[in-house]
Amino acid sequence: MGLGLLSGSYPALVLSSFSPIKGVKTTASGVRTSRGQRAIIVGQYAISMIMVTGTLIMYQQFQFIRHRDLGFAKDQIVTLEVEDSEIRDHFEVIKNEWLSHPNVLGVGCSQNLPHEVRSATVINDDPGGSPDDDLPIYRLRTDTDFLAVYDLQLIAGRLLPPSSPATDSLGYCLINQTAAAALGFSPEEAIGQPLTDNYPQNYRTIIGVVRDFHLHSMHLPISPVLIETRPYFQYISVQIGPENMAETMKFLTRSLGAYSHYPVEFQYMDQRLAALYYTDTQEANLFHTFSSWALLIASLGLFGLAALNAQQREKEIGIRKVLGASVASLLTLITGSFLRLVLLGFLLSVPVAWLLMQRWLE
Repeated sequence: MGLGLLSGSYPALVLSSFSPIKGVKTTASGVRTSRGQRAIIVGQYAISMIMVTGTLIMYQQFQFIRHRDLGFAKDQIVTLEVEDSEIRDHFEVIKNEWLSHPNVLGVGCSQNLPHEVRSATVINDDPGGSPDDDLPIYRLRTDTDFLAVYDLQLIAGRLLPPSSPATDSLGYCLINQTAAAALGFSPEEAIGQPLTDNYPQNYRTIIGVVRDFHLHSMHLPISPVLIETRPYFQYISVQIGPENMAETMKFLTRSLGAYSHYPVEFQYMDQRLAALYYTDTQEANLFHTFSSWALLIASLGLFGLAALNAQQREKEIGIRKVLGASVASLLTLITGSFLRLVLLGFLLSVPVAWLLMQRWLE
């Protein structure tokens, strides 16, 4: 609507400054704006509105994803992918040294990070049950401090005991709410239930249920997950305080100097999460660029049509000026037809934009 007002205001304000006598004497040249020209303008404006609407919806969706609760903490957590066996062999020493720093709040290790769990298995809550009752489930192997670092909240039962040959043989595990529901249990009912997978020796007992968290991109639904302690790990996660973060990072890196033969590269957890949506961000930026160009082209077309219409109606405007017409009435005269074109383009764009964005959101 604002575009229609602006497109009409420019020629109306300019022509209102013309001499009325000159306007009366002027003979309009050219032909009336054709239907084809109007159809092009309506189509251009409809397309630009579709693209602008799409850009706004994409922006809102990314804001929603960025600020939505993932089910685990992501701020002020740095991660390290371990490539050197020396770090694994001396992890407890390194961990205790890190925890001696006042700005290091927690240290945990895991086979995968919480947003990119890849390992999967098939479980059954009846060791002698039918394979038809098997449940595909993701498997997250961690130490006992991992849950505290990422603030994975326990809603029933108890946490995993420290990993050792004795406790590993008992096969304790945690599951999330989605896994409990898939097995047909409430969080409280799941406590103490047995689980087994393709290997008979992998017999586990559920001792706790954690709140659901996103294992992958938010484009995918939350999946069932099993959490267990295992000595092998691929990632170290460190929770740090907000004060002196740069100095803390130097301390962490310096502490690894004696154990690593490779360059140490810590990465913030929120940066890893942002990488999940890199393609979406690129698509949104590209869409924003095209929508800006489409809106510019539609605006130029509408301004050109407004100027042509004002020129063709110069004699009429001159007569109205002689009769005492105000600038406001001239503005209404010029903009009326263009407001109708803008409104028509908007109405045509609404259902198309709704359908396209609905499919994109799905």
